[in-house]
Amino acid sequence: MFVGGLIVLGLLVGSHLGVVAERVPTGRSTVTGRSACESCLRVLRPTELIPVISWLAQRGRCRGCGSPIGWQAPIMELVTAAGFAVVGARIGWTAVLPAYIVLTAALVALSAIDLATKTLPRRLIWIAGAVSLADMAVAAVVDHDAAPLGWAVFGATVACAAFAGIHFVRPDAMGFGDVRLAALLGLHLGWLGPLHVPVGLFFGFLFGAVVGIAMMAGGRAGRRTALPFGPFMALGAMVAIVAGRPVIDLWLRR
Repeated sequence: MFVGGLIVLGLLVGSHLGVVAERVPTGRSTVTGRSACESCLRVLRPTELIPVISWLAQRGRCRGCGSPIGWQAPIMELVTAAGFAVVGARIGWTAVLPAYIVLTAALVALSAIDLATKTLPRRLIWIAGAVSLADMAVAAVVDHDAAPLGWAVFGATVACAAFAGIHFVRPDAMGFGDVRLAALLGLHLGWLGPLHVPVGLFFGFLFGAVVGIAMMAGGRAGRRTALPFGPFMALGAMVAIVAGRPVIDLWLRR
């Protein structure tokens, strides 16, 4: 029931994240203005906004003009639902769960924006960070344990410093948006334990390297081709959140 509720919540939130990913890069409001078809500008009815189901029922096309809607909307809805379910199963029904739900939603939106525009809007990162930090402070009080909060701040500081160093040495390879995102990820990974921070960052670099090498081998990218790094950082952090403990245990036993 708990995970099922998170899946439903993820589908609903994922539907709005599509609006966020579309409007934030252009500076439009994400809370005002009704959803409309991008081609004919027809305002969508409530029955056309049901996550995944509406897209399937309409066969991926606008009911008014027949223009293709695209795969991004249902993919974001499904990814968000899966993310909420996985994070919920890992974190459990605890006071800090909202922080990780906020992180998951932010990572879906930021990844979509980075893939489309190669930018990571600071506003989304700051909002996610502020909400998460506030929830972590509440969780520390509820759990009568301030140690995870201290490690969270430590993780954010270390991750931010590490990526800032890379940015100032190679600004062409690492944008400052990645530095801000590293701080957000370090905050959440640090709460789980200090060793989760390097694990998450390592997997982010690993995924980025694998994809980059594969694209170069396939002739789709050169050595100087700029790839959006945000999605790889997000994926690495999620791996660390879900499976970081086994990886750390394996590492310490060696």
